[in-house]
Amino acid sequence: MTDIEIPLRNPPEHKIRAGNVEVAIWRNVIPEGKSYYTFSINKSFKKGEEWRNTQTLSKNDLPKAILALQKAFEYTTIKKNAKEIIEEEMEEIDE
Repeated sequence: MTDIEIPLRNPPEHKIRAGNVEVAIWRNVIPEGKSYYTFSINKSFKKGEEWRNTQTLSKNDLPKAILALQKAFEYTTIKKNAKEIIEEEMEEIDE
């Protein structure tokens, strides 16, 4: 029998939870060294004694999803802008 190696996926950079709805923020780096973000939504629910996950949302989950997505947008936008500000300040110091 041959052992099969399954590559492990890197964890998300950050997670934001609103109730039982969670948005995971994934930072992806391309070969040129630049990065971009992707997002995944997950909802936890309990069936009997077992916790399960789904990507299907009900109407009542939408406000929580909107809040979590808004916070994810803020996280990635503020982080990017802060990085750009620091880089600009460092360039001015080098000049």
